Amino acid sequence: MKKEYNNTLIFVIRTMKEQGLINSWAEGASIYFEFVKEEITPSALSNRASKLLISKDVDTQSYYNYLKSLKKIVDKRNSKPVVEKATTEVLIPEVLVKPLAIKYDDLGPIFGVDLSVDTPDVVKNKIMTKVSDERFLLEYMGFNPGIYEVRKIEVGSWTTPVKVETPDGTKKAEIILNEKFNVVIAKRKDAVLYVTKEEYQAYLDEFLSERGITPYDLFDQNYRTKNKKQPNEVLNDNLLMVSPGLELHLGKLGSVSDFEDYSSKQALWRVKKVAEEIYNYQQQVHAGKLIIGVGNDYFNSDTVDDKTTAQTQQNNDSRHQEVYLNGLTAFMRLIETTKSDFNKVILKGNPGNHDERSSFTLLTNLATVFSATKDEKVEVDLTYESIRFSTYYVFGDNLIIYSHGKSPESKNISDIDLAKAAKYQFPDHYNAAKNVYIFAGHIHSDRENKFDK
Repeated sequence: MKKEYNNTLIFVIRTMKEQGLINSWAEGASIYFEFVKEEITPSALSNRASKLLISKDVDTQSYYNYLKSLKKIVDKRNSKPVVEKATTEVLIPEVLVKPLAIKYDDLGPIFGVDLSVDTPDVVKNKIMTKVSDERFLLEYMGFNPGIYEVRKIEVGSWTTPVKVETPDGTKKAEIILNEKFNVVIAKRKDAVLYVTKEEYQAYLDEFLSERGITPYDLFDQNYRTKNKKQPNEVLNDNLLMVSPGLELHLGKLGSVSDFEDYSSKQALWRVKKVAEEIYNYQQQVHAGKLIIGVGNDYFNSDTVDDKTTAQTQQNNDSRHQEVYLNGLTAFMRLIETTKSDFNKVILKGNPGNHDERSSFTLLTNLATVFSATKDEKVEVDLTYESIRFSTYYVFGDNLIIYSHGKSPESKNISDIDLAKAAKYQFPDHYNAAKNVYIFAGHIHSDRENKFDK
Protein backbone atom coordinates (compact mmCIF):
# COMPACT_ATOMS: atom_id res chain seq x y z
CA MET A 1 0.00 0.00 0.00
CA LYS A 2 1.43 3.39 -1.02
CA LYS A 3 2.26 5.57 1.96
CA GLU A 4 0.43 8.91 2.14
CA TYR A 5 2.25 12.05 3.23
CA ASN A 6 1.07 15.42 4.50
CA ASN A 7 2.07 17.39 1.40
CA THR A 8 0.99 20.71 2.88
CA LEU A 9 3.30 20.32 5.88
CA ILE A 10 6.15 19.17 3.62
CA PHE A 11 5.70 22.29 1.46
CA VAL A 12 5.81 24.45 4.63
CA ILE A 13 9.08 22.77 5.67
CA ARG A 14 10.48 23.41 2.18
CA THR A 15 9.51 27.09 2.51
CA MET A 16 11.21 27.34 5.89
CA LYS A 17 14.36 25.67 4.51
CA GLU A 18 14.47 28.08 1.56
CA GLN A 19 14.03 31.06 3.91
CA GLY A 20 16.77 29.85 6.27
CA LEU A 21 14.38 29.31 9.17
CA ILE A 22 15.66 25.75 9.51
CA ASN A 23 19.17 24.59 8.67
CA SER A 24 18.78 21.03 7.43
CA TRP A 25 16.34 18.45 6.10
CA ALA A 26 17.03 16.46 9.27
CA GLU A 27 15.56 19.32 11.28
CA GLY A 28 12.65 19.40 8.84
CA ALA A 29 12.07 15.67 9.34
CA SER A 30 11.93 16.25 13.09
CA ILE A 31 9.33 18.99 12.60
CA TYR A 32 7.29 16.66 10.37
CA PHE A 33 7.33 13.96 13.07
CA GLU A 34 6.31 16.44 15.78
CA PHE A 35 3.17 17.43 13.88
CA VAL A 36 1.93 14.14 12.35
CA LYS A 37 3.72 11.53 14.52
CA GLU A 38 4.99 9.74 11.40
CA GLU A 39 8.64 9.35 10.48
CA ILE A 40 10.12 10.50 7.17
CA THR A 41 13.81 10.33 6.30
CA PRO A 42 15.62 13.60 5.46
CA SER A 43 16.36 12.34 1.95
CA ALA A 44 12.73 11.31 1.34
CA LEU A 45 11.57 14.69 2.68
CA SER A 46 13.97 16.56 0.38
CA ASN A 47 13.00 14.49 -2.65
CA ARG A 48 9.26 14.83 -2.07
CA ALA A 49 9.46 18.56 -1.29
CA SER A 50 11.19 19.28 -4.59
CA LYS A 51 8.30 17.78 -6.59
CA LEU A 52 5.36 19.53 -4.90
CA LEU A 53 3.28 22.19 -6.63
CA ILE A 54 1.33 24.64 -4.47
CA SER A 55 -1.48 24.76 -7.04
CA LYS A 56 -2.42 21.09 -6.73
CA ASP A 57 -0.66 19.58 -3.71
CA VAL A 58 -1.18 22.17 -0.97
CA ASP A 59 -4.23 23.12 1.10
CA THR A 60 -3.90 26.91 1.31
CA GLN A 61 -5.57 27.45 4.68
CA SER A 62 -3.59 24.66 6.36
CA TYR A 63 -0.39 25.99 4.75
CA TYR A 64 -0.77 29.43 6.36
CA ASN A 65 -1.79 27.92 9.72
CA TYR A 66 1.30 25.69 9.76
CA LEU A 67 3.62 28.45 8.58
CA LYS A 68 2.33 31.02 11.03
CA SER A 69 2.63 28.78 14.09
CA LEU A 70 6.11 27.50 13.19
CA LYS A 71 7.54 30.84 12.07
CA LYS A 72 6.46 32.62 15.26
CA ILE A 73 8.15 30.02 17.43
CA VAL A 74 11.36 29.98 15.36
CA ASP A 75 11.53 33.80 15.15
CA LYS A 76 11.05 34.19 18.87
CA ARG A 77 13.76 31.64 19.62
CA ASN A 78 16.22 33.19 17.14
CA SER A 79 15.71 36.64 18.67
CA LYS A 80 17.27 35.46 21.94
CA PRO A 81 21.04 35.55 22.50
CA VAL A 82 22.53 32.12 21.84
CA VAL A 83 24.68 31.52 24.90
CA GLU A 84 26.24 28.27 23.74
CA LYS A 85 27.88 29.77 20.62
CA ALA A 86 30.06 32.08 22.74
CA THR A 87 31.92 29.24 24.49
CA THR A 88 35.55 28.42 23.69
CA GLU A 89 35.53 25.08 25.54
CA VAL A 90 35.16 22.86 22.47
CA LEU A 91 37.06 19.59 23.02
CA ILE A 92 36.05 17.80 19.84
CA PRO A 93 33.62 18.96 17.12
CA GLU A 94 30.11 19.63 18.50
CA VAL A 95 30.92 18.36 22.03
CA LEU A 96 31.21 20.81 24.92
CA VAL A 97 32.28 20.53 28.57
CA LYS A 98 30.61 23.25 30.66
CA PRO A 99 31.08 23.85 34.38
CA LEU A 100 27.76 24.24 36.15
CA ALA A 101 27.77 27.18 38.52
CA ILE A 102 24.67 27.47 40.70
CA LYS A 103 23.95 31.01 41.78
CA TYR A 104 23.26 31.56 45.47
CA ASP A 105 20.04 33.44 44.61
CA ASP A 106 18.78 30.38 42.68
CA LEU A 107 19.07 27.93 45.59
CA GLY A 108 15.68 28.79 47.09
CA PRO A 109 13.33 29.67 44.20
CA ILE A 110 14.72 27.19 41.65
CA PHE A 111 16.24 24.32 43.64
CA GLY A 112 13.97 24.47 46.71
CA VAL A 113 16.86 24.76 49.15
CA ASP A 114 16.36 26.33 52.59
CA LEU A 115 19.83 26.89 54.04
CA SER A 116 18.39 27.69 57.48
CA VAL A 117 17.08 24.15 57.98
CA ASP A 118 18.47 21.88 55.23
CA THR A 119 21.51 19.78 56.11
CA PRO A 120 24.35 19.52 53.54
CA ASP A 121 23.05 16.09 52.47
CA VAL A 122 19.54 17.45 51.94
CA VAL A 123 20.93 20.38 49.93
CA LYS A 124 22.95 18.01 47.78
CA ASN A 125 19.93 15.72 47.17
CA LYS A 126 17.71 18.64 46.14
CA ILE A 127 20.30 19.94 43.70
CA MET A 128 20.98 16.47 42.26
CA THR A 129 17.24 15.84 41.80
CA LYS A 130 16.89 19.00 39.73
CA VAL A 131 20.01 18.58 37.59
CA SER A 132 19.14 14.96 36.83
CA ASP A 133 16.26 16.34 34.72
CA GLU A 134 18.01 16.77 31.35
CA ARG A 135 15.56 19.33 30.00
CA PHE A 136 15.82 21.48 33.14
CA LEU A 137 19.62 21.26 33.15
CA LEU A 138 19.98 22.31 29.52
CA GLU A 139 17.55 25.21 29.90
CA TYR A 140 19.24 26.35 33.14
CA MET A 141 22.60 26.43 31.37
CA GLY A 142 21.19 28.28 28.35
CA PHE A 143 21.03 25.44 25.81
CA ASN A 144 18.13 24.46 23.55
CA PRO A 145 16.99 20.91 24.51
CA GLY A 146 15.82 20.38 20.92
CA ILE A 147 19.37 20.80 19.58
CA TYR A 148 21.57 19.60 22.45
CA GLU A 149 21.61 16.61 24.77
CA VAL A 150 23.50 15.79 28.00
CA ARG A 151 26.10 13.05 27.56
CA LYS A 152 27.50 12.95 31.08
CA ILE A 153 27.55 14.82 34.40
CA GLU A 154 30.84 14.76 36.34
CA VAL A 155 30.19 15.41 40.03
CA GLY A 156 32.76 16.64 42.53
CA SER A 157 32.93 18.75 45.68
CA TRP A 158 35.24 20.55 48.05
CA THR A 159 34.90 22.04 51.52
CA THR A 160 35.56 25.59 52.65
CA PRO A 161 35.80 26.81 56.26
CA VAL A 162 33.96 30.10 56.77
CA LYS A 163 33.14 32.29 59.74
CA VAL A 164 29.44 32.87 60.39
CA GLU A 165 27.83 35.19 62.92
CA THR A 166 25.24 33.68 65.27
CA PRO A 167 22.10 35.57 66.40
CA ASP A 168 23.77 36.52 69.70
CA GLY A 169 26.65 38.22 67.86
CA THR A 170 29.34 35.60 68.41
CA LYS A 171 31.28 34.18 65.49
CA LYS A 172 32.08 30.56 64.81
CA ALA A 173 33.69 28.52 62.05
CA GLU A 174 31.54 26.30 59.84
CA ILE A 175 32.48 23.97 57.02
CA ILE A 176 30.59 24.70 53.79
CA LEU A 177 30.22 21.94 51.20
CA ASN A 178 30.63 23.24 47.65
CA GLU A 179 29.25 21.13 44.82
CA LYS A 180 31.11 21.04 41.53
CA PHE A 181 29.56 19.84 38.25
CA ASN A 182 31.05 19.47 34.83
CA VAL A 183 28.40 18.78 32.20
CA VAL A 184 29.31 17.13 28.89
CA ILE A 185 26.91 18.43 26.24
CA ALA A 186 26.68 17.35 22.59
CA LYS A 187 24.59 18.30 19.62
CA ARG A 188 21.81 15.85 18.86
CA LYS A 189 22.27 13.72 15.77
CA ASP A 190 18.73 14.64 14.71
CA ALA A 191 17.42 17.91 16.09
CA VAL A 192 13.81 17.99 17.31
CA LEU A 193 11.34 20.87 17.46
CA TYR A 194 11.37 22.10 21.05
CA VAL A 195 9.01 24.73 22.40
CA THR A 196 9.11 25.88 25.98
CA LYS A 197 5.91 26.10 27.98
CA GLU A 198 6.32 29.89 28.10
CA GLU A 199 6.76 30.13 24.30
CA TYR A 200 3.71 28.01 23.65
CA GLN A 201 1.59 29.87 26.20
CA ALA A 202 2.60 33.21 24.68
CA TYR A 203 1.71 31.96 21.20
CA LEU A 204 -1.61 30.53 22.42
CA ASP A 205 -2.51 33.75 24.25
CA GLU A 206 -1.78 35.79 21.13
CA PHE A 207 -3.70 33.38 18.90
CA LEU A 208 -6.78 33.53 21.14
CA SER A 209 -6.65 37.29 21.73
CA GLU A 210 -6.51 37.94 17.99
CA ARG A 211 -9.75 36.00 17.60
CA GLY A 212 -11.43 37.23 20.75
CA ILE A 213 -12.22 33.74 22.08
CA THR A 214 -11.43 31.51 25.03
CA PRO A 215 -10.53 27.84 24.50
CA TYR A 216 -13.99 26.52 25.40
CA ASP A 217 -16.28 29.42 24.53
CA LEU A 218 -18.32 29.13 21.31
CA PHE A 219 -19.00 32.89 21.20
CA ASP A 220 -16.63 35.69 20.29
CA GLN A 221 -16.17 38.61 22.69
CA ASN A 222 -18.82 40.78 21.06
CA TYR A 223 -21.62 38.20 20.80
CA ARG A 224 -22.91 38.40 24.38
CA THR A 225 -22.77 42.22 24.42
CA LYS A 226 -24.38 42.57 21.00
CA ASN A 227 -27.22 40.17 21.78
CA LYS A 228 -27.93 41.09 25.39
CA LYS A 229 -31.45 42.48 25.31
CA GLN A 230 -31.63 43.72 28.89
CA PRO A 231 -29.47 44.00 32.00
CA ASN A 232 -28.77 40.86 34.01
CA GLU A 233 -31.59 39.88 36.33
CA VAL A 234 -31.66 37.40 39.20
CA LEU A 235 -32.06 33.90 37.77
CA ASN A 236 -35.28 32.11 38.68
CA ASP A 237 -34.61 28.64 40.11
CA ASN A 238 -38.30 27.86 39.64
CA LEU A 239 -37.72 27.82 35.88
CA LEU A 240 -35.96 25.01 34.00
CA MET A 241 -34.87 25.25 30.36
CA VAL A 242 -34.92 21.88 28.58
CA SER A 243 -32.64 21.09 25.66
CA PRO A 244 -33.39 17.71 24.02
CA GLY A 245 -30.41 15.54 23.14
CA LEU A 246 -28.59 16.95 20.11
CA GLU A 247 -29.39 14.58 17.23
CA LEU A 248 -26.36 15.65 15.19
CA HIS A 249 -25.28 12.32 13.66
CA LEU A 250 -21.77 13.72 14.01
CA GLY A 251 -19.44 12.15 11.43
CA LYS A 252 -22.16 11.43 8.85
CA LEU A 253 -21.30 12.14 5.23
CA GLY A 254 -24.42 13.00 3.22
CA SER A 255 -25.26 14.47 -0.15
CA VAL A 256 -28.27 16.08 -1.79
CA SER A 257 -29.40 12.64 -2.95
CA ASP A 258 -29.73 11.64 0.74
CA PHE A 259 -31.62 14.84 1.60
CA GLU A 260 -28.91 17.46 2.04
CA ASP A 261 -25.15 17.95 1.92
CA TYR A 262 -23.93 17.05 5.39
CA SER A 263 -20.62 16.46 7.13
CA SER A 264 -18.92 16.90 10.50
CA LYS A 265 -18.41 20.58 9.64
CA GLN A 266 -22.17 21.21 9.42
CA ALA A 267 -22.80 19.12 12.53
CA LEU A 268 -20.32 21.08 14.64
CA TRP A 269 -21.73 24.34 13.27
CA ARG A 270 -25.12 23.25 14.66
CA VAL A 271 -23.62 22.96 18.16
CA LYS A 272 -22.77 26.66 17.97
CA LYS A 273 -26.28 27.47 16.75
CA VAL A 274 -27.79 25.53 19.68
CA ALA A 275 -25.61 27.55 22.07
CA GLU A 276 -26.84 30.77 20.46
CA GLU A 277 -30.49 29.67 20.71
CA ILE A 278 -30.07 28.77 24.38
CA TYR A 279 -28.38 32.10 25.10
CA ASN A 280 -30.96 34.19 23.25
CA TYR A 281 -33.89 32.42 24.91
CA GLN A 282 -32.24 32.76 28.31
CA GLN A 283 -32.15 36.54 27.81
CA GLN A 284 -35.95 36.39 27.84
CA VAL A 285 -36.73 33.84 30.57
CA HIS A 286 -33.76 33.95 33.03
CA ALA A 287 -34.16 30.29 34.02
CA GLY A 288 -32.10 29.08 36.94
CA LYS A 289 -31.33 25.66 35.47
CA LEU A 290 -30.60 24.11 32.09
CA ILE A 291 -30.92 20.38 31.37
CA ILE A 292 -29.32 18.80 28.29
CA GLY A 293 -29.62 15.24 26.97
CA VAL A 294 -26.35 13.47 26.12
CA GLY A 295 -26.79 11.14 23.15
CA ASN A 296 -29.94 10.87 21.03
CA ASP A 297 -27.76 9.96 17.98
CA TYR A 298 -25.28 12.72 18.76
CA PHE A 299 -22.80 10.43 17.00
CA ASN A 300 -23.60 8.78 13.67
CA SER A 301 -21.83 5.51 14.44
CA ASP A 302 -20.84 3.45 17.44
CA THR A 303 -17.86 1.36 16.28
CA VAL A 304 -14.39 1.89 14.83
CA ASP A 305 -15.60 0.51 11.48
CA ASP A 306 -18.44 3.07 11.25
CA LYS A 307 -21.44 0.94 12.22
CA THR A 308 -24.38 1.70 14.47
CA THR A 309 -24.95 -0.15 17.73
CA ALA A 310 -27.00 -2.71 15.75
CA GLN A 311 -24.14 -3.06 13.21
CA THR A 312 -25.77 -1.11 10.37
CA GLN A 313 -23.02 0.27 8.13
CA GLN A 314 -22.75 4.08 7.89
CA ASN A 315 -20.95 6.49 5.56
CA ASN A 316 -18.74 8.75 7.66
CA ASP A 317 -16.32 11.53 6.71
CA SER A 318 -13.77 10.92 9.46
CA ARG A 319 -12.27 8.13 11.53
CA HIS A 320 -14.27 7.07 14.59
CA GLN A 321 -11.61 8.30 17.02
CA GLU A 322 -11.49 11.75 15.40
CA VAL A 323 -15.28 12.00 15.37
CA TYR A 324 -15.46 11.10 19.06
CA LEU A 325 -12.83 13.66 20.10
CA ASN A 326 -14.57 16.35 18.04
CA GLY A 327 -17.85 15.44 19.75
CA LEU A 328 -16.34 15.50 23.24
CA THR A 329 -14.69 18.88 22.64
CA ALA A 330 -17.86 20.35 21.13
CA PHE A 331 -19.98 19.21 24.09
CA MET A 332 -17.49 20.62 26.58
CA ARG A 333 -17.53 23.91 24.69
CA LEU A 334 -21.34 23.90 24.75
CA ILE A 335 -21.34 23.42 28.53
CA GLU A 336 -18.62 25.99 29.18
CA THR A 337 -20.40 28.51 26.95
CA THR A 338 -23.83 28.13 28.53
CA LYS A 339 -23.02 27.57 32.21
CA SER A 340 -22.15 31.22 32.86
CA ASP A 341 -25.79 32.13 32.14
CA PHE A 342 -27.37 29.55 34.53
CA ASN A 343 -27.04 28.58 38.16
CA LYS A 344 -26.85 24.91 37.20
CA VAL A 345 -26.38 22.85 34.03
CA ILE A 346 -27.65 19.25 34.32
CA LEU A 347 -26.57 16.47 31.94
CA LYS A 348 -28.76 13.38 31.51
CA GLY A 349 -28.11 10.23 29.51
CA ASN A 350 -30.16 9.97 26.31
CA PRO A 351 -28.82 7.06 24.21
CA GLY A 352 -29.80 6.72 20.55
CA ASN A 353 -29.88 3.70 18.27
CA HIS A 354 -26.78 4.95 16.43
CA ASP A 355 -24.64 5.79 19.47
CA GLU A 356 -25.64 3.74 22.51
CA ARG A 357 -22.03 2.96 23.47
CA SER A 358 -20.50 6.24 22.30
CA SER A 359 -23.04 8.43 24.12
CA PHE A 360 -22.49 6.44 27.34
CA THR A 361 -18.74 6.94 26.96
CA LEU A 362 -19.32 10.65 26.36
CA LEU A 363 -21.47 10.90 29.50
CA THR A 364 -18.82 9.15 31.62
CA ASN A 365 -16.03 11.32 30.16
CA LEU A 366 -18.00 14.47 30.98
CA ALA A 367 -18.67 13.17 34.50
CA THR A 368 -14.94 12.56 34.97
CA VAL A 369 -13.96 16.02 33.71
CA PHE A 370 -16.42 18.00 35.79
CA SER A 371 -15.87 15.84 38.87
CA ALA A 372 -12.11 16.36 38.63
CA THR A 373 -12.52 20.12 38.22
CA LYS A 374 -15.06 20.22 41.08
CA ASP A 375 -17.32 22.45 39.00
CA GLU A 376 -20.35 23.13 41.18
CA LYS A 377 -22.30 24.57 38.25
CA VAL A 378 -22.31 21.30 36.27
CA GLU A 379 -24.20 18.21 37.43
CA VAL A 380 -23.68 14.99 35.45
CA ASP A 381 -26.22 12.30 36.36
CA LEU A 382 -24.38 8.98 36.18
CA THR A 383 -26.71 6.90 38.33
CA TYR A 384 -28.07 3.53 37.22
CA GLU A 385 -31.37 5.13 36.25
CA SER A 386 -29.63 7.63 33.98
CA ILE A 387 -28.13 4.98 31.67
CA ARG A 388 -31.40 3.36 30.56
CA PHE A 389 -32.96 3.82 27.13
CA SER A 390 -35.38 6.31 28.70
CA THR A 391 -34.27 8.63 31.50
CA TYR A 392 -36.16 11.14 33.63
CA TYR A 393 -35.79 14.29 35.69
CA VAL A 394 -38.26 15.55 38.28
CA PHE A 395 -38.70 19.32 38.48
CA GLY A 396 -41.37 20.42 40.94
CA ASP A 397 -44.60 18.67 39.89
CA ASN A 398 -43.26 18.07 36.36
CA LEU A 399 -41.79 14.82 35.07
CA ILE A 400 -39.36 15.28 32.17
CA ILE A 401 -38.46 12.20 30.13
CA TYR A 402 -35.76 11.76 27.50
CA SER A 403 -36.36 8.89 25.04
CA HIS A 404 -34.85 8.42 21.61
CA GLY A 405 -38.06 6.96 20.21
CA LYS A 406 -36.74 3.57 19.19
CA SER A 407 -36.89 0.42 21.30
CA PRO A 408 -33.86 -1.73 22.22
CA GLU A 409 -35.21 -4.19 19.63
CA SER A 410 -34.87 -1.41 16.97
CA LYS A 411 -38.62 -0.89 16.64
CA ASN A 412 -40.01 2.61 16.11
CA ILE A 413 -42.20 3.77 18.98
CA SER A 414 -45.20 6.00 18.25
CA ASP A 415 -45.99 9.07 20.33
CA ILE A 416 -49.02 7.41 21.93
CA ASP A 417 -46.95 4.35 22.84
CA LEU A 418 -44.24 6.55 24.35
CA ALA A 419 -46.91 8.24 26.48
CA LYS A 420 -48.34 4.89 27.59
CA ALA A 421 -44.89 3.48 28.37
CA ALA A 422 -44.05 6.37 30.69
CA LYS A 423 -46.54 5.28 33.34
CA TYR A 424 -44.98 1.79 33.48
CA GLN A 425 -41.33 2.90 33.26
CA PHE A 426 -41.57 5.50 36.04
CA PRO A 427 -44.84 4.69 37.88
CA ASP A 428 -44.20 6.57 41.15
CA HIS A 429 -42.96 9.74 39.49
CA TYR A 430 -45.64 9.51 36.79
CA ASN A 431 -48.46 9.32 39.32
CA ALA A 432 -47.02 12.15 41.43
CA ALA A 433 -46.50 14.50 38.50
CA LYS A 434 -49.01 17.08 37.38
CA ASN A 435 -47.43 17.31 33.92
CA VAL A 436 -45.35 14.79 31.98
CA TYR A 437 -43.09 15.99 29.13
CA ILE A 438 -41.47 13.46 26.80
CA PHE A 439 -38.68 14.61 24.48
CA ALA A 440 -38.07 12.04 21.73
CA GLY A 441 -35.91 11.93 18.62
CA HIS A 442 -35.21 9.50 15.79
CA ILE A 443 -37.76 10.72 13.25
CA HIS A 444 -35.73 13.83 12.27
CA SER A 445 -38.69 16.21 12.27
CA ASP A 446 -40.40 18.60 14.68
CA ARG A 447 -43.88 17.88 15.98
CA GLU A 448 -45.87 18.04 19.19
CA ASN A 449 -48.68 15.83 20.48
CA LYS A 450 -50.72 16.09 23.68
CA PHE A 451 -52.42 13.23 25.53
CA ASP A 452 -54.35 13.01 28.78
CA LYS A 453 -52.62 11.16 31.61
